[in-house]
Amino acid sequence: MNEMFKRWAKRLNLDKKDLIAASLAVAIMAVILIDSNFFHNRILEVLLVFDAIALGFTLLVIAILASFAIMGSLLEVAAGLSLLIFLSQSYCAIPTHTSAGDDALKSLVSVGLLYIAFYFFRSLYTSLRGYLQKLQERDKKRSWEKTTTIVLYIIFIFLFVWEIYLVIKPIVNGLCIYHR
Repeated sequence: MNEMFKRWAKRLNLDKKDLIAASLAVAIMAVILIDSNFFHNRILEVLLVFDAIALGFTLLVIAILASFAIMGSLLEVAAGLSLLIFLSQSYCAIPTHTSAGDDALKSLVSVGLLYIAFYFFRSLYTSLRGYLQKLQERDKKRSWEKTTTIVLYIIFIFLFVWEIYLVIKPIVNGLCIYHR
């Protein structure tokens, strides 16, 4: 029987991956037929639960990889961002303010945030490029699995960057120089 499958796969010019996919499709159809005729779709419901768990676990792993890239980039700019916020809040805490001091702090915050954002995105780009190179080294071919993984990874990167923006925006907007 095994020899028959090998000859069949060789005749159709199927590689191992295609043969596994075809065997899996036949097995799934057999389970669906047996389930609908004998078990009233109970096996299919259980399989859907396992599929949902597997999909959730896969998304969790991709999200964790994306969060590691974001946190690594954020840690590289954390000192500059902390210093900028500390200086701004310290200036706002003093009782006397001058318009020259306010203008100086506005320009310092603006240039500092631009520098920090540039450095953060450069670090993030380097991390993302390293991840994509590792993915390319494993398998040279382009597949829908790899493309889906990359798209999900980039979506999670954008979500985490948006969350960082949502946290930093009220801190910057709350500075005293923007309330006068």
